[in-house]
Order: sequence, then structure tokens, then C-alpha cells
Amino acid sequence: MKPDGPPPPPPSLAFGDPAFFDQRTRSGDGASALSPGPTLSFPAAAALKALGENIRTARLRRGESETLAAERAGVSRQTWRRLEKGHPAVSVGLLFEAMTVYGFGDQLFALADPALDAEGIARDAARRPLRGRSAGRGR
Repeated sequence: MKPDGPPPPPPSLAFGDPAFFDQRTRSGDGASALSPGPTLSFPAAAALKALGENIRTARLRRGESETLAAERAGVSRQTWRRLEKGHPAVSVGLLFEAMTVYGFGDQLFALADPALDAEGIARDAARRPLRGRSAGRGR
């Protein structure tokens, strides 16, 4: 009897190997399984998990079920659950939609605001030439 879908990745591929993330599996119904998503740094993974937890808290405070939240967002309950767990393969569009639905829309506009980028502003100012005449030139 032949098993459904492709064979599992060879044992030489460890979870952290880039080739591991290129492996796609097929579920019994022929649909692609969700990939593990990108490999994130620890701070990025922690931030994504915190965002998911915050969205979950907002949903629970409003007394909404996962099913209702997923329907409002136009996704499956399983995808919604992944969002709340901070799974990196969930669409950033869904994350932004959830944040907007639960009243965090204003905070989205502050994300990566160039006016709040102190390091970028400092580096930009340091490489710009001084205006006016140089001190060594006379009239």
C-alpha cells in the first residue's frame, strides 16, 4: 500500500536547516499543509507571540468566540488560532485586519514611522554635508 503524499524529509534535515523549510507536505485531501514559516530571531518571534496573545485578550474581553472572530476576518478557525498563537506563516494582512477590528488601528500607523527612528535620523544627519561655505574660504 502506497502512503498518501510525499515521503517525509530525509533524516539529515534538521529543523533549523534552511532546506527543512523548503519541504512541503500534502494532507490527505490534497491541500498543501501550512509551512513552518520563516525562521525568526528570538525578539521577532517573541513580539509576534505577544501580538497574538494581545489579539486573543481583546477577543476574549469582547466575549467573542474563535469561530466568530474567524468568520469576521474571513479565515478558518484554525488560521485564526494560529494568529493568536503567533505563528509566523500567518498573513500580515490578517494580523493587521485583526488589529484594526479590535481597535488597534491607530497603532498600526505608528509602526516603522520614520519620525520615530532615532538611529536612522542620527545616521542620516551624520552623513549629510554641512550647509554654507567652508571655514577655510574667504570672500
